Amino acid sequence: MDMCNGTDLVRLHAVVDMDNPGRGAGRTHEQCHTVAGVLETTSEGGVICLVAKYDRVTDIMRQMVFKVFRDHDISFVKVINNNRFIFHLPYAKDKQVMFVVIEDAEEKMRGLNWPVVTFTEYKHPIKHSMYQVGEDGEV
Repeated sequence: MDMCNGTDLVRLHAVVDMDNPGRGAGRTHEQCHTVAGVLETTSEGGVICLVAKYDRVTDIMRQMVFKVFRDHDISFVKVINNNRFIFHLPYAKDKQVMFVVIEDAEEKMRGLNWPVVTFTEYKHPIKHSMYQVGEDGEV
C-alpha cells in the first residue's frame, strides 16, 4: 500500500489489468483517476461521467473529492446542481464534472464536446471521446 495517499497500488494495477474486475475491485477509484487525468489534459470546459444511475453520484463524488483529486491538487469549488460540479485546477481554469445516465445522455450532452469517462459498461455507443485507463496507468 502506498503510505502517502492510502492507495493500494497492487490492487489498482490488478484492476487496470482486469485481473480483478468484479465488485469492490477498485474500478470506481481507477475511473476517478481517469477523470482527474482528463481534467488536467483536456482543453474543454469539463468532463462527462456516465453512470448506471444517479444515486451512484454521491459515492463517486466522495471518492473523487476526498481521495483521488487530492493527489492531483484538484479542489472542489461548488455545486451547480445535483449532477454538475465545478473543480479548481492549479494551472488551468476551473472545469466542470457532469454526471449523466445513458437514458439522458443525448439530451444532456447535446452541444457539449466534452470527453466522456464511463463508470459502468454500456452497450450503446456514445458519440464523444471515451477515456479509459491504459496498461501503464495513463489515460
